[in-house]
Amino acid sequence: MVWKPDFSKENPYEGMPDYYPEMVEEYFVPTAANPTSPIATAVEAGWIDEPTPTVLPTPTVLPPTPTPPAGAGGLGGTTGIEGISPFTQYMQQIGLGAGGYFNPAQRYQAAQYDPLRWLYGQAQTYAPLRQTQPGAWGDYIGSAAGQMGQIGQGAQNILSSLFGATPTQRMEQGLTYEPYLDPMTGEMTYGGEGAQGMSQLQDLLTMGLRGAWGPQGAGRFAQRAPAEQQQWQLQYPGGQEQNFIDYIREKYNLGQFI
Repeated sequence: MVWKPDFSKENPYEGMPDYYPEMVEEYFVPTAANPTSPIATAVEAGWIDEPTPTVLPTPTVLPPTPTPPAGAGGLGGTTGIEGISPFTQYMQQIGLGAGGYFNPAQRYQAAQYDPLRWLYGQAQTYAPLRQTQPGAWGDYIGSAAGQMGQIGQGAQNILSSLFGATPTQRMEQGLTYEPYLDPMTGEMTYGGEGAQGMSQLQDLLTMGLRGAWGPQGAGRFAQRAPAEQQQWQLQYPGGQEQNFIDYIREKYNLGQFI
C-alpha cells in the first residue's frame, strides 16, 4: 500500500502507520521550491507528534551453542572474535552499527540476527548427521545475513538431513525425539531426546517447512508434533516396527517438501 497524506481531512496523516513520519523524514530532500520537510510542517500544525529516532533494542542473549569438535573452526561458545559479541559481528557484516537510527529495511535486516543465530546452533547440533561443521560464526554470517529466505532454506536442509538419516544414526546422536525412560527418575519422558527435546524438533519443523507450507501452515503442523508422537505410540507400541521420525515423514509424505 502507498501511504499519502489526505489534505481534505482536518488531520491529513490520520490512519497512517507509526513509521511513516520517520520514513518521510529520513528520505526527504529539501529543494528551493520545497525547503521544509512535510513532517516538520505536520508537527508544527499539531497533526502528528514529532518523530524520534529509533534505537534498536539490545537483543536477547541466546543460550550457548554446542561446542564444535576440535579443529572444526567453530565458536566454542557465544562469542566470536575475541572481545566482539556475535550480535556486533552480525551488524558489522551487514553494514550497520550496533545502535542509532534504522530505516524499515535496516530494521528488518537487523531483526534476522536471532533466526540466523538459531540456525547456526542447529547446524552445530545436526552436524554429525550432515557430516559437516558450520565453521566459525563470523564466516557463517555471510551465508544468509539479513535474508529470511536463506535462513529458511538452511533450516530445510537440516530437516532434510534429519529425515534422511538412518534410525541408528539418529539414535547415536540422541535425535530420535522418542519417549524414553529417564534413568534418574525412573519415569517415562515424553519430550523426546535431544538438547531441547520436542521443542527443538518443533522449531525445526516450523522453519524447515515454511518455504513449502508458509509460516502459519508450518507452525500449525509443528504444534501437532506431540500429538503425532502419541498416535505413533498407540500404533507402534515400543517403536520396534517404525520409529517416530520416519513415521511422520511417511504419514505426511514430507520428503516431497524437503
